[in-house]
Amino acid sequence: MQHQCLARPTPPPRRFDVVPWLSGFAVVSLVGVSVIRKVAAWAGWDLPRAASIFLGDYSWWGYWGSVIVFGLVVMRRWNNTYFRWRTVSIIVSQTIFGILLIGPLKQELEVPVLWQRLHLTWPLHLSVITPYWKDKLVATFVYGTAMSLFAWPVISMLIGMRYCSWFCFCGNLAESAGDSWRTKGPKGPSAQALDSVGYGILGLAALVTAAAWLAVSWPWTIYDIGVAWFLSTVIGIGAYPILGGRVWCRFMCPLRAMLGWFSKRGRFAIYTDDHRCIECGTCNRYCEMGIDIRMRARQGIPLQDTECVACGACIAVCPRYALSFYPFPSPEKAVEAMNHRRFRRPFKRQLATPREI
Repeated sequence: MQHQCLARPTPPPRRFDVVPWLSGFAVVSLVGVSVIRKVAAWAGWDLPRAASIFLGDYSWWGYWGSVIVFGLVVMRRWNNTYFRWRTVSIIVSQTIFGILLIGPLKQELEVPVLWQRLHLTWPLHLSVITPYWKDKLVATFVYGTAMSLFAWPVISMLIGMRYCSWFCFCGNLAESAGDSWRTKGPKGPSAQALDSVGYGILGLAALVTAAAWLAVSWPWTIYDIGVAWFLSTVIGIGAYPILGGRVWCRFMCPLRAMLGWFSKRGRFAIYTDDHRCIECGTCNRYCEMGIDIRMRARQGIPLQDTECVACGACIAVCPRYALSFYPFPSPEKAVEAMNHRRFRRPFKRQLATPREI
């Protein structure tokens, strides 16, 4: 009989959480619908009209419903000002673009073609700057080129890759339905070495776009099947419960690679305070992009040359308030400004309330 003092302690019971199961069903069903529609199109199968309408509508309403429902769950779970406004942006943008402008209601609302193109950004959507749209609608070509190659790069240099966490279709699903598996993101040097794959896909997207201008269509077909569908949907969404919600954004998204290049050379940064950091590693655990935040924080180095998408999770979970979007003041300036309201309010607004781990 084992002595009582040597017995392994019994872990406390955990409360059953139904949210990961519901979000798992949501993402798997979305991937399943996409696979059925794509396989039927390849094989030339004529699905029953009712089934075709159902699958088409579910791909839109299922996505929108997942963003809304799990977005509200994220707001309640994190109880954080930054998360709240970020989730509001997610819900509003996906309602406008995902349902009203390009979704199932665009025909009823008679949405103009240009408005249907407002969400598209190269190289995530190659059709933005291809000769097909240039011949048909010059306005969409000019708008797409300006947004893709000028506006979003400049915005990323100023405020970071907030496009990925505030507006992007893939990123918004990751920040809502994928939040339950935030800690599943691969960590360590071996996983970080794969971050450069996105730059390879960015180069491939440029070659496919150039081929389209030369009236060569077969690279477009391969890219559309291999990258735009299989990697971004089947792997990028279906692997949420295994590799976290940012597997597509982090390793394969060409737009993230392009905006990340500009963000690294811009003003955006997450600032660290080495005096507050206790090297607990909680920030690393919750970072879906696999950034070694703890190493930077213990040295007081800002997170500027990283692939950060400004999700704010590391700031929210830090138990010592060692991370912030605002630069940390020196001890002298902090004492000097202690009684100045202008200093306290903006700085305190960015210091998130830590989440219970």
